[in-house]
Amino acid sequence: MHKPEYDLRDPKLSVTPDGRLMVIIGGSIYKDKKLVARIPQVSFSGDGVSFTEPIPVHIDENAKNGNDWLWRVTWNGTVGYGVNYSLEGDNEARITLVKTTDGVNYQLVTNLEVPDFPNETTVRFLSDKKMLMMVRREKGDRYGYWGVSMPPYKEWSWKKMEMPLGGPDFISLEKDVLVAGSRSYYIPSHHKTVLFTGNEEDNFQESYVLPSGGDTSYPGFLVEGDQLWVSYYSSHETANAAVYFAKLPLSLFMKK
Repeated sequence: MHKPEYDLRDPKLSVTPDGRLMVIIGGSIYKDKKLVARIPQVSFSGDGVSFTEPIPVHIDENAKNGNDWLWRVTWNGTVGYGVNYSLEGDNEARITLVKTTDGVNYQLVTNLEVPDFPNETTVRFLSDKKMLMMVRREKGDRYGYWGVSMPPYKEWSWKKMEMPLGGPDFISLEKDVLVAGSRSYYIPSHHKTVLFTGNEEDNFQESYVLPSGGDTSYPGFLVEGDQLWVSYYSSHETANAAVYFAKLPLSLFMKK
């Protein structure tokens, strides 16, 4: 996918209520190699083969500043939710929860009070409509933040996680089992993409280290039958990062 004058990257797929594939893409604009704006883009497909030309998303004026990244959208019924992070200068950012019904226009739900350069954020839902949120942070101790909220998702309970995050994603397998994936910084010179098992109270612990190294992370998840399918990228075998696909038994993550 290409759009003149834009650096398009980090596409995230979702399925709209009417059954189309939707791709949210970060759209950066550079002049003389200097970042001057970030305008998220969206594209749709009815067949998974042909996609519409990327167009800018329209975010509530109170939820953006022109230097924005709508990192991922998760649908809950007819409403999609995502977290927009807006760069503020070179050393800070703020995040806002936004919602959409068409994938193009996004309204402000609430400002999220997460300190120390919050950015990449994944939103998921439980069957009781509880919204869970995993937030990457780039300043301070850099440990991730874990958020929990009930409708209308304006009031949040936050807990600092026990690890930094990079390209975080997670999926609910059943009420008491969540699987998350992130870049692990445990050995600073040898990053890995690691899967963690936890629950809605956070409580994540390492479950599986995927074959990975170097520039690696940004997993995506899908449950298929009795398997968890995981996509991610890594540069442990090639000079440039390659995309990898793993199939793991769900029993690896379930409580005994």
